[in-house]
Amino acid sequence: MPYSNIIGIIILAALSAAAFPPFNLYPIILLILAPLLVIIRRAESTQKAMAFSWLFGTLYMGILHGWMQSLQTFVPLPGIIAVWIIYSAYLGLFFAVGLALIRWVPRQIPLWISAPSIWTLFEFLRSLGPLGNPSGDVGYAVLNLQPLP
Repeated sequence: MPYSNIIGIIILAALSAAAFPPFNLYPIILLILAPLLVIIRRAESTQKAMAFSWLFGTLYMGILHGWMQSLQTFVPLPGIIAVWIIYSAYLGLFFAVGLALIRWVPRQIPLWISAPSIWTLFEFLRSLGPLGNPSGDVGYAVLNLQPLP
């Protein structure tokens, strides 16, 4: 894996998380998705695209779930850290499959059609079930955006 892609993924995950509280830099989420899709689409293989996507999703979800450390009153810190890492890695799988699927879609289907559809589908799937989690949905980040005059 080229290190520039890994560094880019780390930066994009951190900036994506900054779109949500406590930073609330919500307009930034609109600028993050394009470079992320470029990295994924240019990956040498679907496996590398999945690895980049999983890394992005795991870091993004891990940052958003930093609040878990506040549970120290109820659970020992090593337990919290273990659950935090495992849960973030689990949520990262949704990004791995969804973004790899975006890469896999034939080039004849425009990215502006396939990417939002697949991204929305996997955000929905990530919210289902007993381990479902809607946190970090792009729609929540852009909720505060004002319409153009």
